[in-house]
Formats: sequence, C-alpha cells, structure tokens
Amino acid sequence: MGVSDASAGLAHRPSSRAADRSDKPDMSDPASAVAVPLDPLVVHPGRLSILLALSAGGDGGAEFVDLRRRTRMTDGNLASHAKRLSAGGLVGVDKRFRDGRPVTTFLLTPAGRHALRTHVDGLVSAIAGPAMPAGPVLSPNPSSDFSVPRTPAPGPVSLAGSAADDDDDWID
Repeated sequence: MGVSDASAGLAHRPSSRAADRSDKPDMSDPASAVAVPLDPLVVHPGRLSILLALSAGGDGGAEFVDLRRRTRMTDGNLASHAKRLSAGGLVGVDKRFRDGRPVTTFLLTPAGRHALRTHVDGLVSAIAGPAMPAGPVLSPNPSSDFSVPRTPAPGPVSLAGSAADDDDDWID
C-alpha cells in the first residue's frame, strides 16, 4: 500500500487548526464583536428588577415585603438575589427589629446606582447603533433617576383618496 500505519492514523485526526476552532466569535471581526459588555450581576432579570425597584423607590430603600410585592418574586428568590447583589456591593442590607419582629430593608448603594446606569447606557447604545452620537444617551432628570429623550410623535395621517373614503361601514 505504501502508506505506513502512523501516517494512516494522522489522516483521521483533525488538523491542529480544526482543533483550535470553537464556537467563540472571532474578535478580530468587528461584526462579530459584542459592542457593550454587560455586567452579569446586573443583567439577570431578577437582580435587575430589584435594582430598578430600589432605584425608583428613592434613597430610603425598601423593606423586604414591599420589595417582594414590587418585584413579584418569591421570598427565597428575593433573598437569594439580594444576597448576591449585597455581596457585589450593589445593595446594602439593614436588619432591625420593629415591635419584636425582624424588618429587613434594602438600599441601593452608589455602586449599585452606577452599575444600573452603566447597564442602561450600554443597552441604549447597543440598540442605537452607529447612527447615534457618542456620549451619554440618558440625561439626568430631577424627578427621576433616568430620563430618555423623547422624539415627537408623528403627525396625523391623511386618509384622503384611500380605501377609507369608500362607503364601507366600519364597525369597531
């Protein structure tokens, strides 16, 4: 046959280039690169809902029962996600007794507010694409934590000369 057993075995092995291939995107290709890295601690829907609820609640924080109602999470889910946010420094936890009962209050830390703002800015810039100018997309508004610039609504649409002028009766 002329082919040794050693070289015949090599024919069945994948080349070193094929072995180096993976499902990871090629970062040298700008089209495959992720535009904005998002914080995995913030991106989880449960933790994001906690951060948003605390942000909307003002600087006073929120008690466990109120936060549970606002996030619609179970006790265990809320406690678990709050513990992770607390370990990451994004949420402060204050435990006290009121009338002999334990009361847990969660507070959004400055680092948590910054992480939430960075997350929102990253999402907005990711969907805005290259047509949007560089720089902050959100501007502070004294009445809330975030204010998204609004674009004017389109004007009325004229239906003159269209099928709407026919004598068809519309029933809603």
